[in-house]
Amino acid sequence: MKYSSPTASVCDLSSVKQRRQGGFTLVELMIAITVTLILVAGIVGMIFSLTNSFSTQDALTQIQENERFSLSVLDSTIRNAGYFPGAETFTSPSGASFSTPAGGQLSAYPATTVKNSDGTVFSAGQLIVGTTNAGGSDTINVRVVAPAGGTITNCQGDLNTTNAAIVWTSSLSINASNQLVCTVSTNGGAPGTATILADNVSLMKIVYGLQTQVPNCRSPQQAPALNVDAYIDASGLSAPQTPQSCWALGYVTPINWMYVMSVQVTLTFVNTVVTNPSAATPVTLTPIVHTIYMMNVT
Repeated sequence: MKYSSPTASVCDLSSVKQRRQGGFTLVELMIAITVTLILVAGIVGMIFSLTNSFSTQDALTQIQENERFSLSVLDSTIRNAGYFPGAETFTSPSGASFSTPAGGQLSAYPATTVKNSDGTVFSAGQLIVGTTNAGGSDTINVRVVAPAGGTITNCQGDLNTTNAAIVWTSSLSINASNQLVCTVSTNGGAPGTATILADNVSLMKIVYGLQTQVPNCRSPQQAPALNVDAYIDASGLSAPQTPQSCWALGYVTPINWMYVMSVQVTLTFVNTVVTNPSAATPVTLTPIVHTIYMMNVT
């Protein structure tokens, strides 16, 4: 009869128990680590993708907001150029009186000697003036009479809260930081502090619509039919001369600021979503072209 040693049985059981408590093998551990790294990489990639998507969407939203706001300010400011209350109720800031729309325009908007922010000045009756800059952004200045307690605003969104009518000059330009800025002067005074309206505007080009061929005689002065047939930049417009009271058939309207009927603005915005650090100039979006008819001639 074979005898089994109790000591041997105890050793065998202890050996089995030790093997069971030995943990993972090196291969198992490597597989576990690999799977974990793959999962972590996927999660990190998903977070990065979501973050990048959010940043892109936020940048696109900001671009669209800048575009809408810039066009809105330009539209409301330029469209109101030349507005003044009716002759039967209006007294100009200078105290002059008048009885006809054309005479009212000359009295309501006297000549200025203090320069606008772009160095220009206004002749008597002139509502709009600007500059053309080759290879750069153009500038524009418009005048409007704001009645006391009225709803007419300047390019900074201000209302006339005084007890008397005032003449506002709104000057719009692009500064060196690619920002659309606005300065305002009151009653022909010095321009105030520039207010930033929108960022990332790389270029603003402006041309002015005129009717160069007038089909028939019109009266009163400065009232040709609204039919723009040419757009001319600021360099092609001369200072206003004595306004004509009537145009004979086939006559040519003077190509000057007094007869501007509409303004066409082209804005180019910086593409803040797609950038090229190696490029000498920023990547830009497709230019936006917007035509504005001035209220005083519509």
